[in-house]
Amino acid sequence: MGFSKKIKDDILVASARHCCVCHRYKGVKIEIHHILPKEQGGKDSFENAIALCFDCHSDVGHYNVKHPRGTKISIDELKKHKATWFDVVKNNAIPQKEENLVHARYLITKEFDIIKSISNRNLSRFPIEECLLADNQPLDSFRKLFKEQDYRNLEVVHSIDMSPGEYSMKYPDAIILNSKEDEYKSYFNERIPSISEIDKVCSLDKLSVFLSRNNIEAFKIAKVLTCYDTECGGSGVFVELFLLRPLYFKFLILTNITGKYIKFKKLRALTNDECLFDGKDFKCEKDLQLPNMLIHPNQSVIIPLGMFLADYKDLDKSESYTRIYDSGGDRSTVLDHVNENTNQTIEYFLKNYQPKELVFEKEGQVYKQDIHDFDFNSIYWIDGYWNCGSCPHMFYEMNDFRLVYKGEIFKEKPGVITSHSFIIGEFVKKVIIAELEHELTTIKNITLNGIEIFSNIRLSNGQDIKIPVSKNDILEITGFYSTTANNYLKLSLVEKLNLTSKFKRVYASK
Repeated sequence: MGFSKKIKDDILVASARHCCVCHRYKGVKIEIHHILPKEQGGKDSFENAIALCFDCHSDVGHYNVKHPRGTKISIDELKKHKATWFDVVKNNAIPQKEENLVHARYLITKEFDIIKSISNRNLSRFPIEECLLADNQPLDSFRKLFKEQDYRNLEVVHSIDMSPGEYSMKYPDAIILNSKEDEYKSYFNERIPSISEIDKVCSLDKLSVFLSRNNIEAFKIAKVLTCYDTECGGSGVFVELFLLRPLYFKFLILTNITGKYIKFKKLRALTNDECLFDGKDFKCEKDLQLPNMLIHPNQSVIIPLGMFLADYKDLDKSESYTRIYDSGGDRSTVLDHVNENTNQTIEYFLKNYQPKELVFEKEGQVYKQDIHDFDFNSIYWIDGYWNCGSCPHMFYEMNDFRLVYKGEIFKEKPGVITSHSFIIGEFVKKVIIAELEHELTTIKNITLNGIEIFSNIRLSNGQDIKIPVSKNDILEITGFYSTTANNYLKLSLVEKLNLTSKFKRVYASK
């Protein structure tokens, strides 16, 4: 259930809306954290609650014990931080920290409609209140390039009239993708298309057209995967998927965390303006002019820094994201805090800035503050997901505890009841049916060797059922799924693969 409103209010009052770890006043930008996580038996009590800012909350919740960097914040340390800070507030001894006059943080998003809204000076869907927008050249570059494009699909389906064998003969350079053991085979071939193919198949994507016309190599624009269109009432035919690289927009958010009005003078930054370039190519220094107006306490200024292209694989959302916007019931927008190592190949696109120093004025005195470098280990991320998706997913847990993906079940359209029968092979320990998307799976019954063992089970997002089995068992499953969205929309195959891969990683870590 989470903390009650009374406990939240009591914690916020006792902390004076300051973070108990870094002691910064955060106003609405503060969260209540379980000192002892709920999955470890932590209770929704005042004693187990602590007020943390977004940054410290991320440091506490996202520390990777398998790849440790720095020193983990322990439960005992959190308890001491809480007790110490509550005593400071109780005695009205909150110190004034003049070294933290402006809070700087980076935010990225690939949500096309949100970037488009911001480019049109509409901040209604931006997750930070009381913001001013510094309109500049990077935002204007996006505005001009995508003036006539309202949505960017990263997966373009191209129908082909041939079998996998015929495909390999036509494209001998295509890589034949092999699945592991009895793993469900999502993709059969992978290849790099020609520029002419990209121009033809991806003609509606302004970015792909722009890159091809500026002599960018094809492998930096798109790649092709082949598969059968069988999921969720698909046609069943063999198709090509042209995958496009995600386009992100990067912003710097500068927030006045003093109790006084301040005025931003300029932002010193490194810059570059090429079609595609690497991060080491930020070489020219430039002073960016910022809004010439008083910034009141807790007000923020959004500074567009430019666009970059990520690799074909997207980032992983954490499990502690905050939903910030629902679009007509079909799509939700969330705010996440990324705190992970990433080996992604990042290439910057057109005009970009790399901030270095902020110059501002407070009560007639000029201050200079260094801006930390952009780092994937600590950024905010506006992301989204469809309130719908594909079908429930099935996995085999083997005797050695490995998880093997076996594909989707109930693969008709929502609401259509289907049945599946399986003969269990050797070394299979459990069958797992998992609902990984924002929909509802209804399992009417499960029989094992003719005997009903489960009936009328419902699985929502993040839930699964485990069925112990043995060699040569006959497992029969009947059910259907339904979506919560207003419209029926099929989730892309790439997104499905990301979901199932993440489920396997999380399962293996337990």
